[in-house]
Amino acid sequence: MNRWIIAFSGALGACAVGLGALGAHLWRSQLPPETYATLTMAITYMVVHAVVVLGVGILAGQFANNRWFKAAALLLMLGIILFSGGLILRSVTGLAEFGHLTPYGGIALILGWLTISLGGIFNQSSSS
Repeated sequence: MNRWIIAFSGALGACAVGLGALGAHLWRSQLPPETYATLTMAITYMVVHAVVVLGVGILAGQFANNRWFKAAALLLMLGIILFSGGLILRSVTGLAEFGHLTPYGGIALILGWLTISLGGIFNQSSSS
């Protein structure tokens, strides 16, 4: 499973860079400043969490018996899709309905971070 987590991290990072380029070169001139600010914040969250998901994927591989790290990765992946995805779609389409995904994504991100903590606390490996 950890290879899929790492692969998702790479895809997420690539999407963030691509969307950042689109934002800077296309959408910046087309969007109102407050909408553009929301878009850039969503992309920033996306790239930061791409790195975090990479780290959790590495941890999931290193500590294969620790289910907390795998659960954290799934929560973070779901969270960033809903959080950043909702904000990005709302920003570029103007459809407010996409913004309704954001709170669910935020909750999943918070739970993902807390689950990383639980993975550290309850890690049963010999390299504590």
